[in-house]
Amino acid sequence: MHAIILAGGLGTRVQELTKNKIPKPMLCINERPLLEYIVDWLLMQDMKEIIFAIGFKGDVVRQHFKNNYKGIKILYSDEGDYLLGTGGAIKKALAYCSENTVFVINGDTYFPVDLKKFLSCHKRNYSEITLALKHLYNFYRFGTVEIDAGTRIRSFKEKGFYQEGFINAGIYCIKKDILLNYTKDTFSFEKEILEKQIKELRIFGKIFDGIFHDIGTPADYKNFSEVTNYV
Repeated sequence: MHAIILAGGLGTRVQELTKNKIPKPMLCINERPLLEYIVDWLLMQDMKEIIFAIGFKGDVVRQHFKNNYKGIKILYSDEGDYLLGTGGAIKKALAYCSENTVFVINGDTYFPVDLKKFLSCHKRNYSEITLALKHLYNFYRFGTVEIDAGTRIRSFKEKGFYQEGFINAGIYCIKKDILLNYTKDTFSFEKEILEKQIKELRIFGKIFDGIFHDIGTPADYKNFSEVTNYV
């Protein structure tokens, strides 16, 4: 299995923490970069190869993980100084993937799901894109995902306060042809693929329980840091 980890964003909301010296996913949680937690989880999932989609301060990621981390082969897809958006970053990184089904993981969230069950669900639904979903209560920082009885995704709602709902947890299983055949090279995966093509593509969700953390704001980062003894 191949996994692409998106690790090239600017992280503007946490600049007070990164000081513009490191990419957001390299922020340390109890003296270890968040990316280490993600890669260690992938190691337990029998992942053999990881592609880091890097951009802003990408050399920090490259110098830390080099070409091998605990037996996992590490490759790098570098946007350089020209940011491609999430969709463009994934599309470029797909050049390193020999298989047609690929996992894509946001580098600023931690949601250690069972990828074998995820892949099984993806295949069973003949899905072109499958999202990992997490059910939350009383939240405002995320939009919600509406699904039907068969867990096919029917709509995405904007961020706002919700008493409960499913959120996109930032882990995807995708057929790479979906992006390789897309005409643009710079675009948002969420806006231009998931939302705009929701009727044309077979997009499903897979609901998972368990811990979910992100470091999108200083408060979220602080919360994750305080509970890592339980991770």
